[in-house]
Amino acid sequence: STAPPPMLPLACDDSIKTAFTPDGDTTVVAVRQIKKGEALIAQDSASPITAAADLCLVKLLVGPGATAETDTAARSYTKGIGIEVWLPTQANWNERIRNYGGGGWVGGGHRYADKIGSKVPAIVNANMGYASGTTDAGQPWYQDGSFTFLSSGKINTESFLVFTTRAMVEQAVKTKALVSRYYGKAPKYAYYDGHSQGGRQGLKVMQEFPELYDGYLIGQPLISAPLVGTTALYTQIVMKTELGYSAL
Repeated sequence: STAPPPMLPLACDDSIKTAFTPDGDTTVVAVRQIKKGEALIAQDSASPITAAADLCLVKLLVGPGATAETDTAARSYTKGIGIEVWLPTQANWNERIRNYGGGGWVGGGHRYADKIGSKVPAIVNANMGYASGTTDAGQPWYQDGSFTFLSSGKINTESFLVFTTRAMVEQAVKTKALVSRYYGKAPKYAYYDGHSQGGRQGLKVMQEFPELYDGYLIGQPLISAPLVGTTALYTQIVMKTELGYSAL
């Protein structure tokens, strides 16, 4: 037979760094074993969280980054898209993926070996058996929209496209590829779960790349950021006006 031999499952160690090479732009930044009950510090949690199950955390960086910005010290500069993939043990995996969108300006510690960008997979998906991926949407700065402008003052169009589209596509593609390689077989289904900014990102992906997921759970999508901002400000203006505050 000329059929290639089946891929064997991978161990949760640094061997993943050489075994998982989907393309020339993707680097495995770190591999970390996490035990059930372990206390974890995540950038989107004010207090430590507790892992609900044994997991393997694999952190990826997908280049090439924001090539339009030449000042590497600028907050609009980025080396690429950070992705965290959380993998249950072979025995606990339900053969499904449940990826998450972000909130606000997203960002996080996804690309750093010593940080955790999102708390959700370790406490929500872990006890249900899902493999799960999250992304910083191309920005290391957590909940910071400073990347939206370049040092020149011009709009950072390149990073906006990463933030709204490319990061979400890479999240889906790379999570599927890593899950298939880690377990030695492809997942049966892949789902997307996004709320607020993640809901808006999910609607974008669902409309332009519907084949990436078998199902979408979209909640409270931030469809119009200007409208949301105006609505939030209006209530403050009315309240302060009624209390006698001057507009000045």
